[in-house]
Amino acid sequence: MSRGASSIGSGGGGTIYEYRVAALDLVGLLCGVQVPGLDVVPDSVCLQKANDFPLDDVVVLNRQGSYELVVQRQVKRTLEIASSSGPWRKTMRQCLASLESLARTRRITG
Repeated sequence: MSRGASSIGSGGGGTIYEYRVAALDLVGLLCGVQVPGLDVVPDSVCLQKANDFPLDDVVVLNRQGSYELVVQRQVKRTLEIASSSGPWRKTMRQCLASLESLARTRRITG
C-alpha cells in the first residue's frame, strides 16, 4: 500500500515549516510569554498578510501599549544566499520594503 509522496518531497515542505514557526509564536500568545523578536507577549499572530506587511508569512503583533509592536517573519525552509538566486533577491526586496514601510509610518506618526 502506497502512502504517496511526502509533502517535503513534492514541494509543500515550506508550508509545513511555516506552520511550525507560526505554532511557536502561537504558544507565546496562548501561554502569555514573549516570542523571539518581540519584547512583550503577542496578542495576535497572523499568516499570509501580504496586503499589510511585506514580510508576510508570519506576523506577530502586540497592540496593547501606546505603539503597535510588530515582528514580520519571511519563513524559508532553505534559501541560497547568492546574488544570482531569485528567491534571495525577492526576500531582500521584501526586507527593504518592510524597512521603507516602517520609515513612512514613523514620519506619519512622528
